[in-house]
Amino acid sequence: MIGNPVLNPTLKELYLQVITGKKEDMDKPDPTRASVSESLLELGTLKPGIPVKRSAGISNIGRNALLIKDVITSCDCVRATPSSEAVNPGESAEIQIEFTPEEPGEFFKDVYIYCNTEDSPVCVQIHGNVEK
Repeated sequence: MIGNPVLNPTLKELYLQVITGKKEDMDKPDPTRASVSESLLELGTLKPGIPVKRSAGISNIGRNALLIKDVITSCDCVRATPSSEAVNPGESAEIQIEFTPEEPGEFFKDVYIYCNTEDSPVCVQIHGNVEK
């Protein structure tokens, strides 16, 4: 290692790693992180065959762009569409969710948001009851 660590932050970090014995992966980028506004959407009591629309927010709480790669639902009775496929740090997007109730009774359905985060997919669950 040659150079002045006072003038070169990268070299300073290398010197500190050698001196302290700590090794950190400096080439590893900061992971993108996402947060949903609500992980559970309560839809209440619904009538069969009448679609219900709700939205869930997804925020980029990381330092890199959040890329929404895909949105998959656990049932054909649920459709979900992101308002944007790329979300800048500190910004949010909406996931538009439409549920068409079919069978009477209580239901739990999942919306999986696949994105460039370490804990992908992010899940939003919808819950409610369909009248008989």
